[in-house]
Amino acid sequence: FIRYSKAVSANGISEIIGSNDDFSCMLRTEYLNTFDFKNMDIMRAYRLFISTFNLRGESYILYNLMEDFSKKYFSDNPNKLFTSENQVFT
Repeated sequence: FIRYSKAVSANGISEIIGSNDDFSCMLRTEYLNTFDFKNMDIMRAYRLFISTFNLRGESYILYNLMEDFSKKYFSDNPNKLFTSENQVFT
């Protein structure tokens, strides 16, 4: 619901889903599950993902967001250009 909610600003989404606590990790996973990156090139998928919030905050927030984006992208596109989640991340 957070992706489509008017109650949460684009500025607040990255801070809410980017934190390290268990609740934020669960929200981040559910947030990413609202996207379908299948058969999408990585730049298009990345642009789609970051267009839904303002990418800001501490470096650990950005790291968490990008790490989980990489996992989701790889999960949606197995046996494509990348051979691991780490390749997507780097």
